[in-house]
Amino acid sequence: MPRPRSFDSEEVLEKVMVRFWEAGYSATTLDDLEKVTGLKRVSLYNAFGDKRELFLEALRCYRRVVVSGRTAPLRDSSRGLDAIRSFFQGLLAAQDSGWPAGCLMVNTSIDETHLDRQVLDLVRQHFQAMENFFAGALERSRLSGELRAEVPTQAAAAYLLTFVQGLAVLGRNPETSVRVRDAVDLLLEQLDSWRVVRD
Repeated sequence: MPRPRSFDSEEVLEKVMVRFWEAGYSATTLDDLEKVTGLKRVSLYNAFGDKRELFLEALRCYRRVVVSGRTAPLRDSSRGLDAIRSFFQGLLAAQDSGWPAGCLMVNTSIDETHLDRQVLDLVRQHFQAMENFFAGALERSRLSGELRAEVPTQAAAAYLLTFVQGLAVLGRNPETSVRVRDAVDLLLEQLDSWRVVRD
């Protein structure tokens, strides 16, 4: 009969997630994971599998813990353009949240292209979900008469996704991260220009 675990799996996964987020898959060693979790590799293996499986679990944890909170405004069925504004304002606030800079999914798509199909599928699913969240908020704003007719919903959603990915790349480097706020301010001005002007 297996012994019950003496640790909180989600807490351990968050520590693993942060390590992969900071250093990437290739640069993270099993010694690193032992150090950040306080667990021996045999315990990690028994609970989660090998390093690759740990990385998959870290990506899933990232979506549950980080992405879910950040995208909450976009998933609010009662909000349109203001949901997109809140999302980007939340990204600025996240710079001081204590999480590593940038985005684990974007980092993975850039740094870990040699990884297998399952990892890349998780990354693609994340990007598609983000685009769908933007498209949903834009469509709600169109239905409410808030969005100007000439703004193409799907193209605008793809544009916003591309913008988020660019912010994540800028945010990785302290020398360029200071430009993130200016970029978001400019985007929010553009977002206002998509609104129907009321008399």
